[in-house]
Amino acid sequence: MKRSVLCAFGLLVSFSVNAADWKHVFLTSADGTKISLDYQSREENVASPGRSPVMETSAHPFWINIVNPAFDSQDRVQAVLITFAIKEGGAVLQHDVKTLDLSYAGDHRFTAETDPVSIFRTDFSTYTDFIQELSISVNDNAMGGASRFHFQLERF
Repeated sequence: MKRSVLCAFGLLVSFSVNAADWKHVFLTSADGTKISLDYQSREENVASPGRSPVMETSAHPFWINIVNPAFDSQDRVQAVLITFAIKEGGAVLQHDVKTLDLSYAGDHRFTAETDPVSIFRTDFSTYTDFIQELSISVNDNAMGGASRFHFQLERF
């Protein structure tokens, strides 16, 4: 699929996106709000130079898209994405918290891109899985129905 993006200074940049490279998590709240988490997984060595490799799979880029027919440009939508590490042996620790103010994109949709989100890490002797929790607020009120969603991103 070919996409075009209008960048700073009015430049139009075109690039190819292979739809097969993208992964998606679809969530729906009790009030019918649709949430789409769209990402690509990437693996890289996150160890300090000179150290044994530590390979981490992360979701990057990672987009949050929220749609509700009742939304308009006057609404304020915020997402909090918490990532928990599940250590080998079962210990669960909070790993990262991202608070995002979503931008209105038209057609009753709010969107935001975030920094990479951890999915899996290994130093080849131990491993860590990660799970996520997403909460959404609209105009400083927790979204109707289930206000917290739990999920685990796919590695490959």
